Amino acid sequence: GNAIKFTDSGAVRIQLGIDQGQLTFRVEDSGIGIPKEKLELIFESFEQAETASTRAFGGTGLGLSISRQLVHLLGGSIAVDSSVGLGSTFSIHLPYEKVEEQIREQQKITADELKQMGQKMAGIKVLLVDDNEFNLMLAADDLHYYIPEVAITIARNGKEAIQFYEQGDYGLILMDVQMPEVDGLQATAKIREKEGNLDSLSKTPIIAMTASLLKKEIRQCFSAGLLGQKGLLGQVKHGIHFSLILR
Repeated sequence: GNAIKFTDSGAVRIQLGIDQGQLTFRVEDSGIGIPKEKLELIFESFEQAETASTRAFGGTGLGLSISRQLVHLLGGSIAVDSSVGLGSTFSIHLPYEKVEEQIREQQKITADELKQMGQKMAGIKVLLVDDNEFNLMLAADDLHYYIPEVAITIARNGKEAIQFYEQGDYGLILMDVQMPEVDGLQATAKIREKEGNLDSLSKTPIIAMTASLLKKEIRQCFSAGLLGQKGLLGQVKHGIHFSLILR
């Protein structure tokens, strides 16, 4: 935005690339430029290079400060090179993780086949945990549609999930990961602690409901004691992926 605003003639070029394990963004313009002594100040809140420029082009002096904070939160860096009358070049470097394994292509399955698979779980007791009413409604509708006589208990946070687990014998727990107070990871870890030294077949299956597929968060899910294939993670936020769960 600043590059366009402060460039009356010439060009603004935007480049995106990958260099030594980093995403690199470059914005280069042929605008008014920034004095060398002002280069560090422009990243401070409410600081701008020249009062005359502010009057001519407007602005609050917050854009670059906010940009730097966001870049730092992502673990990256931002830098500027500029000459008065020649233009400016802003560079952003962000780290990224390369995917270690290819996502497996999922086998297509029909609704009728899902219902046949659901017959095997007829009458199962399911503890459904989510703080979002819309997600609860979607998940409950799918469970009732595919699994005959399914008995659903709803918990709206991790604390309730632990309490319901202690009171009932559930065949499956669908656990949202991000919740206030006690989140899904904490609740799962507590449930696993209560199960003690039970073998894996005797433990209650707990499947994560999350929109995230970040490797770090997937590791956290498995470390907390969430079971199932990696493909289950991230696929039940907007309708449950029964072709994986029912297997």
